Amino acid sequence: MDTSGIAPLIWLAGYQLALNAIGWWLAVRLLPEERTAISRWAAFLACLSIGLLITGQRGLQEERVWWLYNGVNVVTLVGFWTLRRGVERFLHTGCSEREQLAWVLPPLLVLALVPPSIDWAPLRTAVAYGGQAAVMLVMARSITPALRREFGNGAAWSLVPPMLTIGLVLLALAIRQLTQWEQAQELHLDTGYNQGVVYLYLTGSAMFGFGFMQLVALRLTHQLRRNSERDSLTQLLNRRALSERLDTAWRRHRRRSVPLALLMIDLDHFKAVNDTQGHAAGDRLLQQAAELLELQVRGEDLLARMGGEEFLVVLPDTDLQAAIQLAERLRSNAQAQLEVTFSLGLTMAHENDAAPEDALRRADAALYRAKAQGRNRVEVS
Repeated sequence: MDTSGIAPLIWLAGYQLALNAIGWWLAVRLLPEERTAISRWAAFLACLSIGLLITGQRGLQEERVWWLYNGVNVVTLVGFWTLRRGVERFLHTGCSEREQLAWVLPPLLVLALVPPSIDWAPLRTAVAYGGQAAVMLVMARSITPALRREFGNGAAWSLVPPMLTIGLVLLALAIRQLTQWEQAQELHLDTGYNQGVVYLYLTGSAMFGFGFMQLVALRLTHQLRRNSERDSLTQLLNRRALSERLDTAWRRHRRRSVPLALLMIDLDHFKAVNDTQGHAAGDRLLQQAAELLELQVRGEDLLARMGGEEFLVVLPDTDLQAAIQLAERLRSNAQAQLEVTFSLGLTMAHENDAAPEDALRRADAALYRAKAQGRNRVEVS
């Protein structure tokens, strides 16, 4: 069968994928924190490009040599496996490399060991498409929960269905070769199916490229937002982020007439720790205090570092008695577990408060009284 008609299309696709691979390699320098995942995506595109460029040479060679027929399929399948490793590494999911090798080694061995002759072409073609399909389908299943967990259903729906579609098309091509064993479906043959496969590789790689760029951008955006809202030392909410969330809790308190408690906390004699043990010890103590507080508050509570050694807990839907019990529990745990004790000032939001700052001032005044009256105590205002 004539191969001259499809060869330019195969070369063009290989050239385009090579450019995409170079683009991702350059992105490694811009996004070093995602170096491993991006490097593997670039390696996938490079393998696919090499495979297509070599395939385009088949019409120029009369002799069926191993690298033109077996080597191409080996390189391409290794590329698909590398893609899966990169995606799963990016999403921190998937099975171990040993388990993944158990999936990919059998088809690789078949592709590497069978002769490059025309008699073995149907087996090589079926195994190559079947191996690529297996990688895509297993990857789609393994990454879906992680995609939804980190990026939401929208990202999962934008990436997983195309991945499943490509996997199913490759599987259909493998099945077609198995059911038409007498007619080899090697990619260099100029048929409508093979032209479709080349376009499938181009379209699929483009979709993955755009999808992965979207995920990288989303992750960076989330990290920037988190960094702007979190205290760098304790990873608690910072004062600015707490102010925004407190406004929301305040509006809910006023709209629904539900109780709202504010608990101001200060580490007693913290300056002495810095002076005698150094600032590194003081930083560790602040981190330990933050961890203690996080373990005691509820998921719906707001916990922030207000600055220095001062923390604030906002307790929605919490009455005075429950707030006092929590304050006393925090004080007791700090005394037992930390090198310092807690002084705590507690207040409830009042109907005549004009703004949350009114309640914050009362909590701060109660904290001042707790420290003035001997520390390691809870004062209510």
